[in-house]
Amino acid sequence: MAQVPLADVALPALWLFLLGFLLTLGIVRTRRGRHDVRDDWNRLVRFSDRLKVLEATAGLDAPARIECAALARALDEFLDPPYENLTLEQLVDRFDPQGHPWGVGSDVAFATGQALRVRVLQIDRELQVRMKAGARSSGHVGTVFLAGVGGVLGAPLEVARRFGLLQRLTARRVEASPWFHAALGVALFVVAAGSVFVGLRVWTVLARLAGELDLGS
Repeated sequence: MAQVPLADVALPALWLFLLGFLLTLGIVRTRRGRHDVRDDWNRLVRFSDRLKVLEATAGLDAPARIECAALARALDEFLDPPYENLTLEQLVDRFDPQGHPWGVGSDVAFATGQALRVRVLQIDRELQVRMKAGARSSGHVGTVFLAGVGGVLGAPLEVARRFGLLQRLTARRVEASPWFHAALGVALFVVAAGSVFVGLRVWTVLARLAGELDLGS
């Protein structure tokens, strides 16, 4: 009976485990990305609802102002603000009445509300783009595998974000940078080259086994 050396089995098994790990990580990241988009969408809907209260009360509704500020901080980590506009949190700060019993005034409330709505529409459009992209990539093995490889390269960013050392928007900027994409390309080349090498090793082992079996017969 033909015997297969452990060394000939260990490398293919380890490589298959690595490929399975990358695919599983890609599935996890893809699903989490869809959940993040859904959470941001819920925040945006809630923010729009609270904004109406802030405008109607000229900033005098303190709970609505505090909630809007918290939602604004979370949404500001979703998308870069345009160069000509302030962040959501900075715009919400304009609703602070600073002790005035009549609030910030109807003119300021209206102007601030309009500026916030422009920003909300920008985030809404980006959310829809990401929702459609997530729906297209759902079940696409190549996209999921790419997300898994990106997850390995971005592991330090994820750890830093979990410990509060890095904002979500900063991590996204890094992942969108040319340097990260270059590193991703190198990693994919290594995975492809390793897969070819392991495939040739498996083919050699199978050919040798087939020869031994023929000799034994």
